[in-house]
Amino acid sequence: MKKLVTPIISLALTTATAAQAATIYTPALVAENGGEHSCSAVNVSTKEREITVEVLSFLGNVIASAGPLTVAAGRNSNRAFTSSANRSYCRVPLKGGRNTVRVALQSRINETPSPR
Repeated sequence: MKKLVTPIISLALTTATAAQAATIYTPALVAENGGEHSCSAVNVSTKEREITVEVLSFLGNVIASAGPLTVAAGRNSNRAFTSSANRSYCRVPLKGGRNTVRVALQSRINETPSPR
């Protein structure tokens, strides 16, 4: 049987202008049947930034982490993984304001099509 992959995207857009340390979180998503989560942080500023992407279980435990990575302006830092924790969310701690980074969590759900 062929598996279908259903992408679901959760996007956390930020509009804060504070120049202090900040942390961005996405809403939690569910990936069932050995599905995959992918967390992506995009640097929308005009300068490179140090970005760390963390994927957390629903209980707040770090499941996967990438970084800190130097991300050029207009580029992204991504971390994809298959997890036994079916509900996860992304956390991106930042140095400086969070108005120059966008974070998205994508969940790919493996489904077996029903016979017709």
